[in-house]
Amino acid sequence: MMTFVIDSIPAMRALSLDEIEHQWHEGNALVDAGLSKEHADVYSESVRRGCTLVSARVSGREGARIQAILDRYKPINPVERGGAYRREGWTGFDPKAPEYRPSEAEIERIRRSGPS
Repeated sequence: MMTFVIDSIPAMRALSLDEIEHQWHEGNALVDAGLSKEHADVYSESVRRGCTLVSARVSGREGARIQAILDRYKPINPVERGGAYRREGWTGFDPKAPEYRPSEAEIERIRRSGPS
């Protein structure tokens, strides 16, 4: 399974925070699919903060092609992103945390970093 969190497609957010809470955290769907709890928490937190999660089960021969397509959209590195979150004081995904509200500057950055 390939799992990516994409920063630059803000309009494609398909799951609500309630669905994230149920399916990803309490249901452990990402962990059940083979991700570590630490990476699952980073991905879930990234979505809470406005990113988009893309996950796909593909055959081995299709994997490289799908990877190349998704790499165009700047997938995060969960180790780096988790480290950045922890430096801000984050200790783990909290499904009860309020929805992240980006500032106007962050919204503009997201708009400018989107695919052209």
